[in-house]
Amino acid sequence: PDPVLDRSVPALTSAFVGYISDELNFHTDISYRLLNGDVTHNWDYGTSRQGYAGVMDDLQRARSLNPALGVVIVNGYTDLVTPYLASRYLVNQVPPLADARPIRVDVVEGGHMMYFRPDGRRALKEAAAELYQATQ
Repeated sequence: PDPVLDRSVPALTSAFVGYISDELNFHTDISYRLLNGDVTHNWDYGTSRQGYAGVMDDLQRARSLNPALGVVIVNGYTDLVTPYLASRYLVNQVPPLADARPIRVDVVEGGHMMYFRPDGRRALKEAAAELYQATQ
């Protein structure tokens, strides 16, 4: 049980279902489950023994194949699920690639879902816009 997540799921599920039906005009008889434990527990995580997917090797391979690939990781300062220091640590462990752009790590006010705050949404939008502009 997660006291924060368990209370968030019903509200987020309702908001998403309302969005896809009202705004996107998508209707289905299939129930939507934001976090599906049946799927999660049966997921094949490959070589990961702890059940957590790691992306740094895949990310490094993608950057070696496409040195122009831009990567920005945005964390909330008070995020205890994906702490920003873990992101910085992992990025610092990645060997530099001669022609590849560096991986950028941004930290914004807020927690795991920092985009719930207006300043967090603004920071994410700015990071995405800067990343996109740098590739043009």
